[in-house]
Amino acid sequence: MNLLCLFYKTKISLFVGSSKNKNLNFNEKKLIIYDFEKKEFLSTQTFDSEVLNIKVLNKIIFASTKDKITMFNITDDDKGIKMEFVDSIKFETNLKGLFDICRSNDDNNKNFLAVETNNGEVQVLVLFNNSVYLKLFKKLSTGFQRLQKIIFTQKYLFIIEETGSKIKCFSLYNNNFEYLCDLHRGKKPSNISKIIDLEDNYIAVSSSNGTIHIYKIDLSSQSSNNYYVNLFQKVSNAFFGDGLWSCMKINLKEMLEKEEEGYRNIICNGGSSNEIVCIKC
Repeated sequence: MNLLCLFYKTKISLFVGSSKNKNLNFNEKKLIIYDFEKKEFLSTQTFDSEVLNIKVLNKIIFASTKDKITMFNITDDDKGIKMEFVDSIKFETNLKGLFDICRSNDDNNKNFLAVETNNGEVQVLVLFNNSVYLKLFKKLSTGFQRLQKIIFTQKYLFIIEETGSKIKCFSLYNNNFEYLCDLHRGKKPSNISKIIDLEDNYIAVSSSNGTIHIYKIDLSSQSSNNYYVNLFQKVSNAFFGDGLWSCMKINLKEMLEKEEEGYRNIICNGGSSNEIVCIKC
């Protein structure tokens, strides 16, 4: 199994096979819907090339291959669950499978998809609920040569540089995708596993290094009437580059009884405001 996605509040999964599997029925070109409760295959779809990434939004499946993103509608009738082809959009450059989807904050009729289409370039596509066609909405230039991940939250779009050391933040307010700032994590390479929104414009970023960085996305705090505050900001930017550094760092390795390698930490919102739940796996 290469990729896995679970449907919300069900025991039905969507997954892609692996080239390491000797069974040709489960290779990396096949997309499969499986019911864990009934232990049966519900629907399959075979592509011409390897499936690089899969996402689910409402009842629409998005699957990316090397040159296009294909949409399927999930239908459930007397004959059972199946995938029906909806639309596909082809790109001139080879895709790397880096994309994410989200719903519009202020318009329930809009859904957005952000995908890397070239080295460091990200295209934002829009899908209207009453339409089956993806349309180009905006192009975002990152200045990164290679990307590691693209992540939507409720408030922001984050585009992560390959090493995980720098993250570009774009606002989803009024669907304008305005560039806000760069977030700095440090020079040690890491895999960014999760980014979540907190209250008062705080966000939390977890990584494979066993750390959680807390940032405050408040651009007004970067300018001040105080001469020494502004001087410190200029000196900091000169040495480390423009952007925001975390206001708090949580090191899970220091909290564990013994240091363990080869794990990652996943974070999610807790039950109260600004509460973070950390899971080591």
